[in-house]
Amino acid sequence: MMKQFYVLLVIFCFSSLAFSQVGINTISPNESSILDISSNDKGVLFPRMDLGDLNNAAPVSNPEKGLTVWNTNSSAEGLYFWDGAKWSSYVEVTSSSNNSFYTEGDIKHGFQTTDHQGWYLLNGRAISTLPATAQSAAQSLGFSSNLPNATNRVLKARNGSETIGSQAGSNLITLTPNNIPQLTSNTSSGGSHNHGYSDARATFSDNQLRNNGPGENFNGYSDVARTTSDAGSHSHTVTIGNANPTSIINTPSSIVTNIFVYLGN
Repeated sequence: MMKQFYVLLVIFCFSSLAFSQVGINTISPNESSILDISSNDKGVLFPRMDLGDLNNAAPVSNPEKGLTVWNTNSSAEGLYFWDGAKWSSYVEVTSSSNNSFYTEGDIKHGFQTTDHQGWYLLNGRAISTLPATAQSAAQSLGFSSNLPNATNRVLKARNGSETIGSQAGSNLITLTPNNIPQLTSNTSSGGSHNHGYSDARATFSDNQLRNNGPGENFNGYSDVARTTSDAGSHSHTVTIGNANPTSIINTPSSIVTNIFVYLGN
């Protein structure tokens, strides 16, 4: 009888182990979980590794679909899972899902200075320098050879005929007569008037006059005050401006950031 009791006890223990949950830092794991980790000041660290090529399973050998790791590569750092063909970010949009945070082609401003988590700096670099998945995304967006260069530029909505990613405009403007209202004007009219002047002919002394001999024609006069002819009521034309104007800086007050495009991981 005692022997039968021990047999039943062993069967009961194995049965309990087969169907119970595992608790870490808790003696009452949640019934819906197979593993319940409890902590008020600590988290869970996934294995950390450099996934140099997200299309290649390495450094993991034959990963099971759903395997999760933390990618330490600075160009796409974050939490990734093996989807059966490649490493996918938990925030990446895939062909079978469009309910994630970002879509390839999204734009953002940021204080980051380098590529990160699928975001690539718009600095005009050759697309051939990007990872394979980012190259494919960039080409699908219409960027054939280089990423757009957003250096010292603001974003502008397309007007219908412009090419996405093309550069236009300038931070400097130059005003020419065609750009500004007509500035030719007149002075106020002074009415009918003339202008006085003095005749520049010299005077001569009595001795000089007496020394003139017979037959000499001498025409020395004293200074004579004269006036111009009356021109009537008139005005004078005034030209305002410079024939060689300098450019005006058109950059508004701003906060400097970097601009990134999301090309996936």
